[in-house]
Amino acid sequence: MVGHWHMMDQKMAGKENDEKKIRLLLVLIVAISCAACIMVSLHQVSFRVITIDHYEDKLGEKDFSIDYIGKDTMEKSDRGMAQTGAGYKYLVIKGWCGDRNADQTLFQTSILLKDRSSENRFYQLSTEMVLREDLVSYGENHVSLERAGFIAKVKKDRLKKGTYEVFILYGNRDEEELIKTGKKLEVK
Repeated sequence: MVGHWHMMDQKMAGKENDEKKIRLLLVLIVAISCAACIMVSLHQVSFRVITIDHYEDKLGEKDFSIDYIGKDTMEKSDRGMAQTGAGYKYLVIKGWCGDRNADQTLFQTSILLKDRSSENRFYQLSTEMVLREDLVSYGENHVSLERAGFIAKVKKDRLKKGTYEVFILYGNRDEEELIKTGKKLEVK
């Protein structure tokens, strides 16, 4: 009878080990998922430096509006409190850009900040699409530009102090146009 109990103890110990392995595997999966989310989020607020030679030749005209340029007023600190004043970390550009004469399902928008210390160097910011209900029926042809909204973020410390001209890089199918907005971003 003692041998029977010993075998039962070994089976129970084996099950406990299996459960520990399963728990460890689940923790590992959650950790990897969190790391992937962080990487995606970092990509969304990052930028890259690009060079556009003779950028004046690529200037186009699209319908657009830059609604907001400045600090991210909705940003949360580590304690969940809204940051204001000198404590903000991100700069934000919000607006929309569209072509009333083209299909608005296949387009891409990014923000370019013109580096004033160089003739052809820009900082390209990724954008996220923002639905714009105010653009569902736009212009005299009542074209829907509701998917033309965007928001771009960049960490304040990624840019040198100074003033940057704001451009929109608008791509629809195989064509890209550079739109000069007449707006400036001030980094202090």
